Amino acid sequence: MKVQLKSITIKNNNPSRVDKLIKQKFPHLSSTEIDFICQNKKVKLNGKILKKGDIVKKNISVLLSESQINGEIIKNNSIKLDIVYEDDYLLFVNKNIKIPTVANMFLNSETLSNYMAGYIDTIKTGGVLNAGSINRLDNETSGLVLFAKTEECYDLLYKNYHNKTNKNIEKYYIAVIEDNEKKLNPYFEMSDYIENATITKMKTTDEINEKHYACSEASVLGIIDNYTFLLIRIFTGHRHQIRLQLSSRGFPIIGDELYGSPHKSRLMLHSYMICFHHPINNNKIIIATNKIF
Repeated sequence: MKVQLKSITIKNNNPSRVDKLIKQKFPHLSSTEIDFICQNKKVKLNGKILKKGDIVKKNISVLLSESQINGEIIKNNSIKLDIVYEDDYLLFVNKNIKIPTVANMFLNSETLSNYMAGYIDTIKTGGVLNAGSINRLDNETSGLVLFAKTEECYDLLYKNYHNKTNKNIEKYYIAVIEDNEKKLNPYFEMSDYIENATITKMKTTDEINEKHYACSEASVLGIIDNYTFLLIRIFTGHRHQIRLQLSSRGFPIIGDELYGSPHKSRLMLHSYMICFHHPINNNKIIIATNKIF
C-alpha cells in the first residue's frame, strides 16, 4: 500500500535538536518512528538533510504521512480477514504468517492492526496503533489474535488475558518438531526463566525473577512420517516462549532458524485454540481455527 507524504514546516527560533523539535510538534510519534524519519532523510533545512541530533536555529521541513501528522492508524482493506468469531464486543482473526500483529509506527500500513482498522472502527484504548488487539503473535507464527471492539471489553479482556494467575483462560498452540533420537514423553511440562539474549532472540537463565518465569505444558498429538505434532498450553506469555522452551530441550520447531532448526518454507507454530468466559455475558467460549498449516 503506497503512502503519500507531505512536507510540514516546524517553526523554530532557538537552538534545538532536530528530534526534540519533531517530538514537540508531534508528541504522538515514538522515538522509534522519529529515528526512522531522520534515518530516511525526511528532515531538511534549506534543502540540506538533517540528522536527529543536529542542532538548528531555524525552521525545518519534515516529510510525513497523514497518519503521522494526525496520529491515526492507516486503514487498509486490501485483504479479506479470516474472521473466526465475531460479536458486538470482540472478534478473533486467524492471522497468516509474515504479517506483523501490531503497527509500531504510524507509517505502517500492512500489519494486522491496519487490516483490522480497514474492517471496523477500531478503539484507541491501549494505543491507537494497537487497534484493540489483546494478544500478539510473532510475524512467523499463524493463528488466533483476539481484538476488543469496545473500551469496556478491552479493559476486561486485557486484564484477564495477561493475568498469570488466571486459570479461566486457556491458550493452546500446535507445534511440529522433527523426530530425533531424544525420547519424548507423551506429556511433559516446561518451566524456565527467560530473558533477552539479543534484540531479536531470547535465552533461558538461572537467575530467578518472577517477571521472567515461563510455564507451558505439551502433549503429543501424533506422529506423521518423521514429524511429531504437539499440543501446547501456555500459562504465561513471553516473547518466543514456546520456541525457546522446545529448542532448549533439544526439540526446535520445524522452520525455526533462530532457535536451531534448518530453513523451511515457514515456522510450524500455530495459535490454535483459546477458551475463556466472555467478559460481558460470562458465557464459556471455545474458539479454534478450522485450519492449521
